[in-house]
Amino acid sequence: MLLLIGYAYDVFNFGYSPWEIEGRAFPDYTFYSSVFNYAAGTYGGSLGGNYNRYGMRLKFFTSGTMAHTDENGDSLGVFTANFVALDGLYALTIRGFNLKVGPSLRYVSLSPEFRGVALAAVASAERSVRKEWGYLKGYAVIDGVGYEVLPVGPYRTRTSFRAYAGGEARYSHVVGQLQGAYYSVGGPAVSFAFGLEYPLLRFKVGYDSHYSSLYGGYGRDRIAGMYFLLGINYRNFTFAYTYNPLGLFGDRHVIGLAYVR
Repeated sequence: MLLLIGYAYDVFNFGYSPWEIEGRAFPDYTFYSSVFNYAAGTYGGSLGGNYNRYGMRLKFFTSGTMAHTDENGDSLGVFTANFVALDGLYALTIRGFNLKVGPSLRYVSLSPEFRGVALAAVASAERSVRKEWGYLKGYAVIDGVGYEVLPVGPYRTRTSFRAYAGGEARYSHVVGQLQGAYYSVGGPAVSFAFGLEYPLLRFKVGYDSHYSSLYGGYGRDRIAGMYFLLGINYRNFTFAYTYNPLGLFGDRHVIGLAYVR
């Protein structure tokens, strides 16, 4: 599959790509790209691709221009805080499991004085079983487990990471998904989704506690964490739109266009 472009407007940095709203970090797109626009002028995105068994992914995030001050609050000029991750992937199959593993080189700059480099690992495993009535699929992903080589501050620490595992089942046109996750920043989370898939149309409703746990649980925050996905297929093209309400922090809109060869 070839993903031509993905775009999202985010209030905060929840994810780097349109497919991550459903929990998957390493898509099987031959080429993919996405751009994000955040609050206060910050933005980020991803660019990657696969060739045969090899893949590569570049993720970035920048805070935009920020003021740099000393201990007394006097201005020292402006700077930009940045995060960049370069991942390499190698795909292989062992006893029916489709695996992707590789190293990750990560760079972060929080200020002119605080810059660091980290080495990490990324890995995913997936297995599908086809049935006459549909299919069963299980998967597990680890994204960014590693350690700082050049620390950002005075001490070396572990990198922030995400780890999740789940399963998906399809019976006729009905699809269901259940996933458990752990975020080094945010703790444990659970997500689930149900939907319908037809040759022309795909619709899904889901919920992710990782999003909702960040809010106070009042007003519109009560529905934060839900998402609604609509996909339309026309010949070799797939258009997808996802709406993710984020309570008092606004709404998230994700748009993707893919071409299936």
